[in-house]
Amino acid sequence: MLNQVRERKKRHITARGLAALAGIALLLGLITSSFAAYTPPDSTADKVWGQGGDFTTNTLNKGGTFDGLSGNLPTADSLALPNGVLVDRQGGFYVADRGNSRVLYYPAGSTTPTKVWGQGGDFTTNIANKGGVPANLPFLPRYPTADSLYSPYGIALDGQGGLYVADGGNSRVVYYPAGSTTATRVYGQGGDFTTATWNKGGAHGVRQDEVFPTADSLDMPFGVAVDGQGGLYVADPFNSRVVYYPAGSTTATRVYGQGGDFTTNIENKGGVATNLLIPPYYPTADSLYRPAEVLVDRQGGLYVADGGNNRVVYYPAGSTTATRVYGQGGDFTTNTLNKGGANDGQGGSLPTADNLGGPYGLAIDRQGGLYVADSGNHRVLYYPAGSTTATQVYGQGGDFTTATENKGGVATNLLIPLRYPTADSLYFPSGVAVDGQGGLYVADDNNNRVVKFAFPALYLEFTTQPSGAAPNSTFSTKSVVTAKDVNGNFVSSYNGAVTIAIKSGTGTPGAILGGTLTVNAVNGVATFTDLQIDKSGSGYVLTASATGLPSVDSTPFDVARPSEIVPQFRVSPDRVVATNPENLVSFSFKVKNIGAGNANKILVEMPIPQGLDVGYLDGASAGVWVTQVTATSVTIALPKLEQNQEASGTVVFRPNSNAVVGTEIETHYTLIYDDDTGSGMRVNSNSQGFVYGEAESNLDESKGAVQPGAAVSAKAGEKVSIVQKGYLANEWVSEWYTAPDGKSVSLGMQLANANGEVTIAVDTAGLAGDYAVVGYGNRSEVTQVNILSVVAAS
Repeated sequence: MLNQVRERKKRHITARGLAALAGIALLLGLITSSFAAYTPPDSTADKVWGQGGDFTTNTLNKGGTFDGLSGNLPTADSLALPNGVLVDRQGGFYVADRGNSRVLYYPAGSTTPTKVWGQGGDFTTNIANKGGVPANLPFLPRYPTADSLYSPYGIALDGQGGLYVADGGNSRVVYYPAGSTTATRVYGQGGDFTTATWNKGGAHGVRQDEVFPTADSLDMPFGVAVDGQGGLYVADPFNSRVVYYPAGSTTATRVYGQGGDFTTNIENKGGVATNLLIPPYYPTADSLYRPAEVLVDRQGGLYVADGGNNRVVYYPAGSTTATRVYGQGGDFTTNTLNKGGANDGQGGSLPTADNLGGPYGLAIDRQGGLYVADSGNHRVLYYPAGSTTATQVYGQGGDFTTATENKGGVATNLLIPLRYPTADSLYFPSGVAVDGQGGLYVADDNNNRVVKFAFPALYLEFTTQPSGAAPNSTFSTKSVVTAKDVNGNFVSSYNGAVTIAIKSGTGTPGAILGGTLTVNAVNGVATFTDLQIDKSGSGYVLTASATGLPSVDSTPFDVARPSEIVPQFRVSPDRVVATNPENLVSFSFKVKNIGAGNANKILVEMPIPQGLDVGYLDGASAGVWVTQVTATSVTIALPKLEQNQEASGTVVFRPNSNAVVGTEIETHYTLIYDDDTGSGMRVNSNSQGFVYGEAESNLDESKGAVQPGAAVSAKAGEKVSIVQKGYLANEWVSEWYTAPDGKSVSLGMQLANANGEVTIAVDTAGLAGDYAVVGYGNRSEVTQVNILSVVAAS
C-alpha cells in the first residue's frame, strides 16, 4: 500500500520540481530555548533515524520482515518515505511516515519512537486506513476512521500540544488532542471521519472526475501550520490554494491563490497566459501553483512553498498578496526552474544560491532565518532573515551549483537510486524543522530516513562587529570574537587561538588585512585591537576561525575614504536650447560629501560648450566663487566640506553666433579635491545633453529634474532593450515602468557602466499601450524616461 497515487492526480508537473508531489514538510515547532545568536549548523549530519544508525543505507523499512510482495513491513525503528518533521518543546520530534501511513513520536535523544498514530498502536503494520471498512475503489483500499491515516504529509502542533496531521490520501486534516491517537476534529470531509472524498460537496465540472472546491473541502492537503491565535493554515496543492480556518472552525474564512474565491482551483489564477501546456498561466503576487507547505512567523506573516512555481512567497499578516519572493530573482511573474542557473546540458538549468527547483519544506529559526527543503535539487538552503540569497547549503557538499542526488555517495547497481547516501548527502528532502538549540532536522524522503545536523556544542560569535574603517588605518572599533555554548552562554574556559581573515569574494579584490590576525582567547574572548585594511571598498566581511570549531562571519562593513564626493549636474532647458542670445542656459551643480572625513581645496572645472558664452554665477552656496574663466572652461572654488555637507550653484550661459541649429551637445564637469589620503582626487559628474534649436524653441519639459529619452515602439511579445545615458559611473540605477493605468512595476536595479550608461530590458509579453520606462540614479538623482509604445503583434 506504499505511496499509492490516484490516477486522476497524474497531471503535468514541472520536471524535477514536483515530479511526484512526494513530500512536504511541516515545520516550525515551538522553540522556547534561550538560544541567542544562531548560525546554521555545518552540512554534515550528526544523527540518523530510520536506518539503524547507518548513514550509508537507504533501505525502505530497514530491519522489517518481508511483506510477501516487494518490500518490508515496518518496525518501531524504520521509516518509509518520511515527509513532515516537527520538534516539540521538550526536544522530541514527530515524523509523518507517509509510506507507512502513520505518524511517529521520538522522545528527545531517542532513535526509537514511543507513540504511533494511524496503525492502532502497532509499530509493525502499515495498512492504509487500518480498521476502516473496505472501499472497493482503485485508489482507496479502505474508508478512513478517526484512528486511521493514509499517506500523511504535514504535521503541526497547537499551543496545547494537540497534533494536526495533513492526511493527504484521505483529502482531509485531522486533529488529535494532546496525548491521544484518536482524532476529534476533521477538516475537508464535512465533519465525517469515514469519508475521503476530494473536494467533498463541491460542484462537478465537465469531466466526470472534476469537482470544484468549497470553503469546507480539501484535495490531498500537504502542509499545515498553526498561528498564535490557534487558527489553522492548510496548503491545498491540487486546488492551487492555501486556506485559513479560525480556531476551532472547519470552514475556511480566507483563501490565498484564488483571488478570494473558494470555488475555483485555477493554477496561477489571474496570471498572463503562457504558450506552454504547463503551467497555463504565469504567476503573480496573488497566485499559487501546487503549494506544498505553509509556515507562520512571529509577526503572523505567512510563508508558502509554492512548489509548482519553483518559489517561496511571503505574505504579511492578514494579506493575500505576497510582498517577497524567493527563487525567482525578485520577480513575481516568472516560475522558471533554477532561474538564472547555468545550462545543465539537458535542456534545463543548474541551481544557484538564488534559485529553487520544486521547494517543499519550510522552517524558521529564532532569528528569522529561513530553511527551505529544495527537493528537486536534493538540497536544503538557509536564508538569513530578510535575504533571498542562501548562505548555507546542505546535501551538495557545500556547492550551490549542483543538484546531485546523494552526491558523494558510493554508486549502486540500481537505476534508482544511483548512489547510496552519506552523512553529507540528501535525496528529495521534503521536511525541515529547527530545535531549541538551533539543530536542523531533515526528512530525507527517498533515503527513507531523518537526519539531524546538530548545532555545535561550542561555537564562535562576533560580539563586537568591525566598523569605523579607513584605508591603512586601525579600525575605530575593536573586533571581539567570543566562545559560546549551545544556549548562548559565554564559555570562559575556552582559551584557544582565534584567527581572522577577509572572507573570499568580499570587499575590494586584492585587499590585504593587516595587524595581529591570530589572538589567543582569554576567558573565552578574543579581542583584535589593531586590524586595518589597505584598500577602500564596500561589503567587506571578516571570518573568524579556530581549530575544531565552525568558522563565523562578521556583518558586512565598508572601508571608506575619509571623504567621498558625489557630484550632481543638471542643465536647463533640458532638451532644446534656442539659439536666441536673449535666452538663458543654466548649468546647475551640487556637490555632497558622504564620506567619513573632510574634503578640502575643492574645485569644479566646467567646460564651456561650443555656442555658449559665460554669463554669471547664480544661487551659489556660501563660500562658492568663480576663480578663473578661460575661453574653454570655468573654474569654481567650493568651501571645505565635512561629512554630509554640500555646496551648490548655477552657472548661467547665453547662446552666441557659434550655436548651430541641430548641433547636439553633451557635457559634464570634473571635480578636483584633496582629502587625508592624498591630493588631486578627480571625479566626473553625470553627463547632460541638449540640442540647439530654432530661436522660438526653448524647450524645458522638466526643469532638469527628468531627462526625456527617445521614444521606443515594439510589438507585444518582443523583448526590448533601452539604453539610458547620463548617470554617474558605477552608480546603482533603480528601474521600473509605469503602465497606462498608472501602476508601476519594478524592473530591478543595475550598476551604470564606466560611461554612466545602463541598458534596461523590458519583456512586452502581455503589455499594450504607452509605458514610461524610468531609470533613477541613486547618487546623481538623475531620472531618465523613455516612452515605450506597445502594439498588438500582427
